[in-house]
Amino acid sequence: MTETSSDGLPSGVVTFLLTDIESSARLWDDEPTAMGKAVLEHERLITRSVEDSRGVVLKHRGEGDSSFSVFRSASDAVRAAYALQLAIAELRWPTSRPIRLRAAIHTAEAEPRDGDYFGGEVNRVARLRAAAAPGEVLVSAASSTLLRSAMPASLGLRDVGNLRLKGLAHDERVSALVGPGLPEPDRRSGGSDILEERGVTRRERDVFFAAAERLTNAEIAERFVLSERTV
Repeated sequence: MTETSSDGLPSGVVTFLLTDIESSARLWDDEPTAMGKAVLEHERLITRSVEDSRGVVLKHRGEGDSSFSVFRSASDAVRAAYALQLAIAELRWPTSRPIRLRAAIHTAEAEPRDGDYFGGEVNRVARLRAAAAPGEVLVSAASSTLLRSAMPASLGLRDVGNLRLKGLAHDERVSALVGPGLPEPDRRSGGSDILEERGVTRRERDVFFAAAERLTNAEIAERFVLSERTV
């Protein structure tokens, strides 16, 4: 059951939406003036998408150019994430390459404190966000269960398997949001292929495909929460 706390934020069973800008550190280094303008527009789109879906944008978390929002229902969080990804993809950005967001949704019991949320469930959705590809929205098992009977029209979920999230003891069963205008989650699709037959792990597959996108080691490390030495 979701209630309202004394500071006006949802409490009880809530749904978190976390996003961040892919390779934002590189963009700030290369194009600081254009990136400053882009981030202001990015924040405007987040506020509009979240508030139009009855959510609340919390203060920025200090983790690069990230956002942290909370909703009373998983379906509202999905609507916001979908609208945001479409708006981000459609905008003509002042940077030399488009801004792209990674996003994650997770539902859990949580109580706000001093206008914010803390604890393991917030850490879980932050790790899930780090596993998302640019333009992708990953959804936790808890949120997916609630969405079975409440998925917004024209949208769906595609199972992408179990992911090992850094720093957490157990794998997370994860789905990707699918719908018109969203990328297909092929990079973690099921089934055997030549890489699996040669013993390549899922994480190694993801790093391989990121390298194929011509990302630098620093950008790959940022996407998968690795050190550059590991890459």
